[in-house]
Amino acid sequence: MKHVLIGFLLLSAGSVMAGDGKFEINQLCVTFGCFEGDTPGFPVQITQPGSYVLTSNLNVNSINITAITTSSSRVTVDLNGFSIEGPGCGGGSCPGTGDGINLNFSLQGTVKNGTITGMGRNGLNCAGSCIVENVHSRANGANGMVVNEATILNSVAKSNGENGIEISTGIIEGAVVTRNDINGIVATAAVISRVRVRFNGDAPSGRGILCDGCSIFDSIITNEHIGIEFLNNSVWGRNLLYNNTGANFGGFDTPTSVDINRCSGLTC
Repeated sequence: MKHVLIGFLLLSAGSVMAGDGKFEINQLCVTFGCFEGDTPGFPVQITQPGSYVLTSNLNVNSINITAITTSSSRVTVDLNGFSIEGPGCGGGSCPGTGDGINLNFSLQGTVKNGTITGMGRNGLNCAGSCIVENVHSRANGANGMVVNEATILNSVAKSNGENGIEISTGIIEGAVVTRNDINGIVATAAVISRVRVRFNGDAPSGRGILCDGCSIFDSIITNEHIGIEFLNNSVWGRNLLYNNTGANFGGFDTPTSVDINRCSGLTC
């Protein structure tokens, strides 16, 4: 009977494919390896292109362990409304070295539809090219999201130990970025639109957005020491800044205005 039970668990937890062709990831299968190429335990290792879907929350018990890593291009990770949960970063125990999801140098990666919280380092790390959609990354030891060549849509970065979002080249649209310890958004050569940024950083260093050669449109930046700090060759229009305790905007380069921007009710 004992051997039958063990066999049943292995069949239940290992290499399970959902009916729509997606590979399942859940807390049970982590014990045995979720699919070919994945060894038992964290991190779950994705080595083949395809679609992968969470069917339970994943609980990681160390700030130095990553939950999911990829070494393949064309990978989609659908959190499916579930959470990747680290042990939390209170009491000065962070930062650690564990990320929620690390896409390594994968190309055409996608992460969507769920929450990453309490990891020792970054909620999401994407060094290649990726799409992030409807992801909440909060209370991680370092950054909510660190991405390169990325499109971030309708996502939230909140209460992370360093920056909410760091992006090099890409798009942020419809995001909420709030209460991160250093800066809200740090962007290079990115287009930022329809974001709400507020209560990031401690005076005098906190910035809502640090913008180097990027464009910012149709956004609201409030309750920051510096609402937006512009560096090189930036463009902005139709933004609203108010209740910023230092300057509404400041920096080394005056941005090009393509439409009216309002700072505490006045034209910036």
